[in-house]
Amino acid sequence: MDTPGAQAARTAGFFMMDGTRYEPMAIYLAASLRHHHGDALALYAYVPAQKRAEVTPLTEKTLADLKVEIRDLPQPDLDGGIWKEPYPHGNKMLAALDDRHCDVSLFFDTDMVCVAPLELDGLVPEGAVAAMVSDYKTWGGKNRWQKAYGLFGLQVPEERVQFHRGQRLWSPPYFNAGFVGFREGRGADGMSFAEAWLDTARRIDFDTKLDGLRPFLDQVSLPVAIRRQGLAFEMLPRAYNLTIQNAEYDPDAQPRILHYHKPKYLKVWPQGAEAFEVCRRMVGDRRYGRLRARFKGFFENDLTGVQQSDPPGAAQQSG
Repeated sequence: MDTPGAQAARTAGFFMMDGTRYEPMAIYLAASLRHHHGDALALYAYVPAQKRAEVTPLTEKTLADLKVEIRDLPQPDLDGGIWKEPYPHGNKMLAALDDRHCDVSLFFDTDMVCVAPLELDGLVPEGAVAAMVSDYKTWGGKNRWQKAYGLFGLQVPEERVQFHRGQRLWSPPYFNAGFVGFREGRGADGMSFAEAWLDTARRIDFDTKLDGLRPFLDQVSLPVAIRRQGLAFEMLPRAYNLTIQNAEYDPDAQPRILHYHKPKYLKVWPQGAEAFEVCRRMVGDRRYGRLRARFKGFFENDLTGVQQSDPPGAAQQSG
């Protein structure tokens, strides 16, 4: 519980930028987060070391101006390799390992955009990990969960959550790992939460014969890691991870984060257009024109009319 005069927790947001096609998404996300939070949120973009030289100069300059630090993705040297087989979704767990010199870390999927301020203070309570219950039951079943928890000598939690979409089934805690908030520091087991999450995922990957783990291993291991560390589930409202893929616009929704999956869905929700306008204001008209010219496939989803003001020869300009 906060006490009068207590210093606010230092909070960092981080996301992946794994390849050129993710660069405009990273800029769009970063601009939205910086717009709504100013300097209250430190921002980091993680790039696999082998792809670091491929980041376009325009993206580097834009992210630098948005006060986003680009870092190499940590690559721990682990016996047997990091994963049993390639698992790109697991990069979020590797990025989580990094030291961001903060008290609270917030992971964002790159295909997200912030459309309203996040309540940073209290978003991740002491002794808890914050995430939103999954929209669908993409993995689960009594026997599967017993094996996943039993690997660590744990019982399946008694809590039950209801999925947000589809048949709205009930399940042991199962979260969408697109937005995850956790506190830094060491647990009673000597591991940070990020270390526990990665270790949990790897042991489930290597030491069980559970099926259906790809691509959901991050979400399967998340609640197990939370319980391994004796932490609580902080179940966030849908506003913090509102999936708009294949969803009609809901005028009653009050999202803080849109999870769009494919840029074309940003054309359906007015908050998507507003976020493009925010991006334009944050980077400036001239830079925005260059971004539109360089990343046409993404920015063609901006229907605000900004495209009419692209500077002549924008495709040839750089920096």
